[in-house]
Amino acid sequence: IKQAKIILHETKMVEELIQANKKTIVGELRIGIIPSLAPFLLPEFIGDFSKNYGQLEIKIKEILSHEILTAIETDEIDVGILVTPLQEPGFVSTPLFYEKILLYCNANHAFADVVEIDVEQMKKEKIWLLSNGNCFRNQVINLCDLKEEFDKTSFHYESASIETLIKLVDKEGGLTLIPELAVKDLAKDKLKYVKPFKRLNPVREISLITNRVFIKKRLLDILGEAIKTSLPESMLEKQDGEI
Repeated sequence: IKQAKIILHETKMVEELIQANKKTIVGELRIGIIPSLAPFLLPEFIGDFSKNYGQLEIKIKEILSHEILTAIETDEIDVGILVTPLQEPGFVSTPLFYEKILLYCNANHAFADVVEIDVEQMKKEKIWLLSNGNCFRNQVINLCDLKEEFDKTSFHYESASIETLIKLVDKEGGLTLIPELAVKDLAKDKLKYVKPFKRLNPVREISLITNRVFIKKRLLDILGEAIKTSLPESMLEKQDGEI
C-alpha cells in the first residue's frame, strides 16, 4: 500500500509538471473550510476566483477542523482553510490572515453602552456558544479561561452557526463572541453592539493546510493570493494580540 501511494503521488507529480510547463491552470482543486469561516470568507473571493480560472474545477466542503485533517490524509481534499497553529504533526501551514475575536451583545444588555469589555466581566454572563466540535467554541472557552469551571458557568446555549448565535442574541438577549469577518454582515444599527476587549486583542490565525507531499503548489499559490486580495490589508499582518 505504501509503495502504491508513492507511485500514485509520482504519477500526479508528472501531470502537475506538464501543466506547469504549459503555464496553464487546469485540473481540480478540492477545498475544505471550517463552518465558522465559510459563510463570511467564501463570498469575498470564490466568485472572482472561479471566473478568473474557468478551466479549474473547484470543489468545496464545509467541515470541522478534525474532519479537514482526516480528509487531507485520505486524499479526499487537497487543502484546508482553518485555524492554526495545529497540534498535529505531518501538515504544512501557510498563514493567510489574522482575524480579531469580538463580543456582540443584545441592545438591552448591560454591556451595550460600554466601550470595551474586560474578559473577567464575562465569566458570570450567559453566552451563546457554537456546538461541540467547532474550533471557534474552543477559542471562546479558552479566551474566557473557563476550561475547569465550564460546567459551573452559564454556557448552556449551543448553536450550529454564528449567524444563528447573532439572531439568538438579538431575539433572546445575552451575548456571544463573533469573528471579525462576521461584522461585515451586521446591519449598521447593530455595529454599536460589537465590542473589543480591554487590555487584550484576541485573534485567530487562518491558514491554508496541506500534507507534506502536496503537489498542486501553483494552485495553492493562486488560492492564497485570491483570498488575501479579497481582504483588508489590516487583516494580513500579524498585529499585537494573542492568538
